[in-house]
Amino acid sequence: MSQAVPSIVGRPGVSKTLPLLGLVALVAIGIVVFQEALAVPLAFEFFRMGLLAAALVGLLLAVVGAFVIMQNLAFLGSGVAYSAFVGAVIGALTPLGLPLGAAIVGVLSALGINYVTRRAKVSSDTSISIIFTAAFALGVVISVV
Repeated sequence: MSQAVPSIVGRPGVSKTLPLLGLVALVAIGIVVFQEALAVPLAFEFFRMGLLAAALVGLLLAVVGAFVIMQNLAFLGSGVAYSAFVGAVIGALTPLGLPLGAAIVGVLSALGINYVTRRAKVSSDTSISIIFTAAFALGVVISVV
């Protein structure tokens, strides 16, 4: 049978602050190591520029994200991305190139979503679903053929 390991905390003559001091020392060492680990990458120019770019993009996209949610267009990013698949397929089969083909079809799908929403008097989510399902199916058909 195994015996339980006796605890030193709570015994007479043993300080209850000893484990606490050990924990504080461990946290202090961790903070110093963490600060050192953060200071090393900041010595490089490309890292500082990347950090600045990430901060600016984060601030700008927060505003854009709030606008998208307020307009009930949260599904729009997914719909345009799926629609861009047909552009990537067309770009791969032609000298147009993947990025340019995807960008052109992405813009056209966004304009198509706007047109269907206003013309057919349906909700934006419905028009996004119609456009991206049709575009994705067209991309699958073109890639298979």
